[in-house]
Amino acid sequence: MALDAPWLDCCINPFLETEKVLNGDDHDRQTLCRCQTCGAWWFERFYEYIYFDEARPDDQIRWFARLAEAEAESLMSESKPRISFLAGRPCFRLDERGTTRTTYPPF
Repeated sequence: MALDAPWLDCCINPFLETEKVLNGDDHDRQTLCRCQTCGAWWFERFYEYIYFDEARPDDQIRWFARLAEAEAESLMSESKPRISFLAGRPCFRLDERGTTRTTYPPF
């Protein structure tokens, strides 16, 4: 699944392609992506909170954290990758309000 991601700062025309799905949960998906323009690696996490007991839209949040080449290679080779090293890392957060720069939460 390709994603045009103009809010990312790896190059002038970031376009992400999925390289590996680390966790395929429909409501908490973790994906290793690579920019097709410049080759930069990104960790993407999609999280969805569903309001079953309220008549309101579900919360959908995506985080994008930049990875070093060695980090991406490690995630590619692991069968059950651990991502705790991302906690506190600068990242981009995309939600219904738009895109903000923040730090990756300590999940």
